[in-house]
Order: sequence, then structure tokens, then C-alpha cells
Amino acid sequence: MIEVASSLPMQMTLVDVARLAKVQRPVVSVWRGRSAASTAPFPEPFATVRGEERFDADAVVEWLELTGRGNNPDVREDCAAFASPKGMSAQDDETVFNGLTALLCLKEISGRSLAGLTDADLLDLADEADPHDEFLLSEISALGPRLRPLRCYADTLADASYNCAKAFEQLMQPRVALRTCVHDLVASLAQALAVDAGLEPAVYVDPTCGGSDLLVSLVRRDDEVAGATMMIAGHREAAARQARRRLRVHGIYCERLAVDDDGAWAVTCPAVHLAHYPSPGRLTMSSEEILSAIDNLVLQMDGSHRAVVIAPASVLSDRIRDPRVNELRDVLLRHGSVRAIVRLPKGLVISKPRQALALWVLGPAYRTVHPQDRWTMVADLTDVELNRIVIGDLVSDLVVAMAGWSMVRAHAFRFARPAWTRNLLAAGGDMVPLRPGVARSGRVPGSEVAVRILELTAALGDAIAVGVEARDPAADEGSLPALTLGDAIAAGALRIIAGNRLDSEDLSGGTVRVIGPEELAGATRPGVDRLVFSAKYPSGRYTEPGDVVFCTSPRPAALVDVAGGSVVMSPARILRINAASGLLPAVLASDINLGYSRRRLRSWSAGVSEQ
Repeated sequence: MIEVASSLPMQMTLVDVARLAKVQRPVVSVWRGRSAASTAPFPEPFATVRGEERFDADAVVEWLELTGRGNNPDVREDCAAFASPKGMSAQDDETVFNGLTALLCLKEISGRSLAGLTDADLLDLADEADPHDEFLLSEISALGPRLRPLRCYADTLADASYNCAKAFEQLMQPRVALRTCVHDLVASLAQALAVDAGLEPAVYVDPTCGGSDLLVSLVRRDDEVAGATMMIAGHREAAARQARRRLRVHGIYCERLAVDDDGAWAVTCPAVHLAHYPSPGRLTMSSEEILSAIDNLVLQMDGSHRAVVIAPASVLSDRIRDPRVNELRDVLLRHGSVRAIVRLPKGLVISKPRQALALWVLGPAYRTVHPQDRWTMVADLTDVELNRIVIGDLVSDLVVAMAGWSMVRAHAFRFARPAWTRNLLAAGGDMVPLRPGVARSGRVPGSEVAVRILELTAALGDAIAVGVEARDPAADEGSLPALTLGDAIAAGALRIIAGNRLDSEDLSGGTVRVIGPEELAGATRPGVDRLVFSAKYPSGRYTEPGDVVFCTSPRPAALVDVAGGSVVMSPARILRINAASGLLPAVLASDINLGYSRRRLRSWSAGVSEQ
């Protein structure tokens, strides 16, 4: 393991061992059972915490290396990313979890190693990064005597995970509520709604207490979204502070949404709202509380707003036995803002595999349509796997739910279909009937067979692309295979760094060069004073020599900052090249300037490496 962590005794759970060895969790139990009577038995646990066994990390690494088990040849180097200090596990102690995530956030903001700092210097650094104590200062201060070992561990964890954001997500993984396919669905739908509504730039809002999963998945899915405005609720609870740390470590600068004691808030600009209930800060919400929160969201929306809401199907789509709760849902449907209801399959909530989820799409009510003539799109995906083709078809169906009746009649729906809202209210049962064409007897219609063939063909194509290198005849003649930005980022050859958000009044002709979209288009503007920038933007960053500064709007453009030391102004961003990768900044900038599609940032060419 890394030298800094060698003085810290580390521990692992069986889940951690499986993740380190890159195998499924049951495989580790099989190893343990089969090796019990061998000359190299699996290490014995040294403790049990809340029914979960703890194992010495060094002993586990030695056993994996001795037996050759697993699919990771670098278990010693990667161990720190999956282990935790004994007696200071982030999953066992909430103070440790909050403090460690705060240290990773501070490390990302400052760009400094924390191990060499004294406690006083580190607390001063935290105070500079969070002067109003909004997301990390209290958490670091609360560590007390554990601050020194944990700041060393934070450095080790970030190194083993390659960066602070990935280390942060390693800690968050056991706390993520929904499966990845749900995040992909919500992110795809939110982007599609923003495009359909003509939001440019897009504004995404999570009004829940402590919600961050949906916004993070939105940005991780598409770097283009990083230039959008993000807003989260300004609650003071630990979950809300945690959400602000998580977004900040990913370079997402959020505006705080002021929420009063009654839960009221306001967004005055066009936006797409994303909400998952129960939220991390309100895990015990009742059905009535969830519907009240959605009602509050509807009250804040105007004609320029859209919303995607995820909650238990028992609240959003299934029969409700409680008359008071049922009446509250009926009021929401009568309002006309619920434009689509989708019942999702079971197994999407990680901690509750038997619970089914449902999704609501909210938009402006049809003011020109009589209430008796209003419709709601409904879709039943109870027996459907949420793969990328299903998600694409469902999103296409749901975007049409925002259109008028003529568009609804013209669209060829795969999953959704219009239902008269008055009939849904009068039925008094499940809001989403069984999807037409799906028989419980197991017989599948030919149309579904055809769609399934397309899905399997696409999946086979993906597998071939990943597992087998395609041969290009031109390659035999000395041409180089294409390398995309997505490939380069995944391989650690490139990093995307967000630009700085500057006030225009600070651009008063200082000596520090400012580079934004205007400069990339050939214009010039006054620089910023170095002292003003350092004082007002303590977490601001300068470019390094060879950085490629780029933007995607109004068109893709880039330049190489040869000298470095400039300030990049958002929404422009930085592509920082790993010197060992051999990528050429000039070629990378030239490729971007060719004018690639703004919507496919990760598919852009990353240039050619030096030979």
C-alpha cells in the first residue's frame, strides 16, 4: 500500500474484499469456505460491528497475492481505495464519514496535500475554503484527535482512487439509494425535457433535503451539463451539507435555494426540477408527506418549468387505501401538472429490492383544455429491464407528453399511452393499467420479439466493441486508431477542470489574463487583478503551461495556454493533459476547433500521442 497509509492499521468488510478483487460478493464467501481446510485459509475476522465482520486489510492483500484469487493484479496498490482505518471506518461512524468527505472536498478545492499540514494550518485552510461554514468547516473541526490520521488517509485514498471525486464516490457507494439505470433514466429525461423546452443554458434544481444523486449522475453522464446552472435546497441538516460537499468535489458550483420554515421556495428562471422521495435528509417520509412535498413543488412551478419525480409506486401509481392520502393525490392529478405516470420494475431500490418505484413527469397544465378533456400519459414497465434502448424509447414517449394532442396522436408510442385523467380519478385503483400487448400467460407478441432482437443485437455490438479490437484496413498502412476524450479521461490521460465563476465588476484591467468563450472566439477583455482574485475567490484556479482551454457554446472552440497562469472564466473549461500520456495540446485544440457536435463531448477526438 501507499507509504503514508502504512502506519495506519486498515480494515475491510467482505463487500470491500469483493470490490477490491473485482468479483461478486458471493464469490468471496465461496473462497472463504473452500480455503478453510487448506494450507492457506482466508484470514479470520478480528471484530464484528453490527453483525458485519471486519478483516485486517494487510492480511487480505497477502492472501489474495498468495492464492492469486480475483481479477485485480494490483490489489496492494488499490487496497487503500477499498479499506478504512481500524476504529475509524466511514461506514461505522457518521462523524468519521462526514469528516473524511470534508477532507476530500478540501483537498480538491485547495489542490494541496493534507498530510504535511499541522492541525492549525488545516483548520485555517478549511476556514478559507468555507468561511460561512456551509459544507465542511464544522465536519473537519469535529474530528478532534482523529484529524491527523484521517488527513493522511484522505491523501492516500485520493491517490489510490486517482482523484478526490472518485474517492468521494467510493465512500458514497454504500449510501446510494437507487441503481444506476434509474439515474440514467432520470438524467436522460431531464436533458431531453430541457432541450424540448428550449432551456439554454439549462437550469437543474433538486429541491429535496440532501439530494445529490440525480444531479451528480446528470453531470457524470454528460460533461456538457457541467456548464449548466445547478441549484440545491439550502437546508442546514447534515445530509444537505453532505450534498453540497459532494457536488463541490465534482466541480459543480451550485446556487443555494432558499427554503423557508414552511418548505416554500422559488425559482424565477426556466428550470427542470429533479426530486427523489424519500430524500436522504427525510428518510422516514410518509406517503402523505411525499405527496405534500410534490404539491409544494407544483406550487413553485410556472409555465417554463418541468419536473421529474421518483418515489415509491405505492404513492405515485398504485391503489391507496388511506382516503386522506388518496384525496391528496387526486388533487394533484386534477391540477393538470402531472403529464405522465410510469410504473417502474422492482429491484431498483438497492436496500429494498421488493419495492417498486414510479415516476411522474410534471409540466404546465393545459389551460386551454377543459378539465374533462385532459389526458395523462401512463406507462407500465413492471416486466421490462431498464437498458439503454428501453430508456431511449421511454424518454421519447415522455417528451411527447409535454406536447399537444395533435403531437400525441402522431407519435408512435412504445410504452406510454394517453389516458383520460377523469377515468384515472374515477377508477379509484391503480393509476397505471397493465401495458397493452403483454400477456401474463408468457406469450409475447411479435412486435415485442422484434424489439427484443434489436436490444440483443445492440448489446452484442457493445460487447464486441469492448472485448474485441476491430481491425481497420488502414491501420496496416501505418494510420493510428482514433482516441476520444472519453477514452483519454477514463485512462487518466486527461482531466476536465471547471472554469471560475467571476463577477463582471472584477474584470477591471488587471495583469492576469482571463479566458472565456469570448476570448476563444477571438475577442479580448480586461484581465483580473491577482490580489482581488486571490482574496475574493480563494478556491479559484489558474491554468498550467500546456493546458487546453475550451468551450462548447456558442460553438466548440479551444486554444492552448502555452505560458499558463491565466484565469479561465466559466462556462469555458480546462483540459489538463497528463504529461506521461504523450497527447499533444496543439493537436487536441485543433481537433476541437474543427467543430464537433456540442452534445457529444466525450466522443470528440483527443488528438494523437507522440511516437
